[in-house]
Amino acid sequence: MGERAKGLNVFPGNASRVRGEDSETEEVMSKPGFTFIEVLMAISILAILLVGVHKLQSQMVSMNQTTQFFTLAPLLAQSQMAEMERRNFKEIPKDSGDFGGAYPGYVWSLNMETLESEVLKKLAYPMKKIDISVSFNRGERTYRLRTYRVVPDKAAAETPDKRLGPT
Repeated sequence: MGERAKGLNVFPGNASRVRGEDSETEEVMSKPGFTFIEVLMAISILAILLVGVHKLQSQMVSMNQTTQFFTLAPLLAQSQMAEMERRNFKEIPKDSGDFGGAYPGYVWSLNMETLESEVLKKLAYPMKKIDISVSFNRGERTYRLRTYRVVPDKAAAETPDKRLGPT
């Protein structure tokens, strides 16, 4: 048996390593710190997390812009409607413009048409369909407002309304 043990121990340096007698190996293993694989894994986990955080941040910015648009656009459309009322809905079939420096990137367009039907002919004043759309960033986002109004035209405004009774 002793000879077998001697036969296995052909390289004496290996035997000392197996038994833990190599001082160089003990020094390397006892030093505090991280291995290259541990550092690589930590960096890859951080990279994956940072990509997720970046995507979340960009979605939040986009949602904020969308919320701002759908809060502001109805107010701007209503202000254009108020401007049309102030002008007594003068016959302007189509019009468009912007909101100036106060609201850069926002533009509006107006489309107004008179509705024709048998029921509407019985009314003293014509019915108008008014479409106002507010767009942002060249149509990136669009808000549309449609309303129907009974609007006196020039001829109807000059003749008194017989339904109101004597004046």
